[in-house]
Amino acid sequence: MTGYGRAECQLDQASYLIEMKAVNSRNLDLKLRLAPELMPFELQLRKAVSSIVIRGKVDCTITRIDASTQAASLNIEQAEAYIVQLKQLAEKTGVELSSLLPSYLQLPGILGSADVKYSDEEIKQLEIACQEAAQNLMASRLHEGDSIAADLQSSIEAINTRMADIEPLESRRIALVRERLNKKLIELKLGDQIDQNRFEQELVFSLDKLDINEEKVRLRQHCAFFVEVLTSEASAKGKRLNFISQEMGREINTLGSKANDSEIQRHVVDMKTQLEQIKEQVLNVL
Repeated sequence: MTGYGRAECQLDQASYLIEMKAVNSRNLDLKLRLAPELMPFELQLRKAVSSIVIRGKVDCTITRIDASTQAASLNIEQAEAYIVQLKQLAEKTGVELSSLLPSYLQLPGILGSADVKYSDEEIKQLEIACQEAAQNLMASRLHEGDSIAADLQSSIEAINTRMADIEPLESRRIALVRERLNKKLIELKLGDQIDQNRFEQELVFSLDKLDINEEKVRLRQHCAFFVEVLTSEASAKGKRLNFISQEMGREINTLGSKANDSEIQRHVVDMKTQLEQIKEQVLNVL
């Protein structure tokens, strides 16, 4: 599930902007991009974020935003090494050395932030700001989650509606099965040789194999359980919903195999379509 959150933190020596973006992932995959002076505190900041964000592929960027107070230092040793290489490149290609200089300061390792030291209390403030950004991210996810929940319930209602549409079609199957059996007997010229009582017994046996009442009952129960879990206050329900959707799929497939009727098959196909949408959306549920 996607989401975005941000927060700002004002320390004595600098101000920082914390931004987080997330997409769906089975587990928590947190990537931190920190201002250089914050690298020693990566572990604390990572724990602060993971204490709020449960799951997802999260990109967290902490940027220093007070450019006016951001001191910089020149890495003399690295700068001299680059100059030697740039001179060799200019001589080999015939390019003027001065034309290469604008890109010179952008080479990695040339400029670095001045040494900045923070107290434990300041790092604690930064951790709190990270948690605030994470909470804003989760709030964004919850807003999206409301839309996903509505879509899931709509799909469940559609499946229940298709089951209701199937019921009037079931009674006519008896007449259709009887008609097909009689037609087959006539084609084989066996109509006068068949005991009617035995025929009725075979008809009942055939219809019993095609009976879908048990499948409909179980499917309704799965649908009701799905909605119950979806609307519960549980913090992590994605896996349970996934398991329930798999059970729904088994019952729908059995309905299709027993349908023996083109109209019922159409409704079964619609139910399968709704179930595929459910499975896709469940992947976005924590």
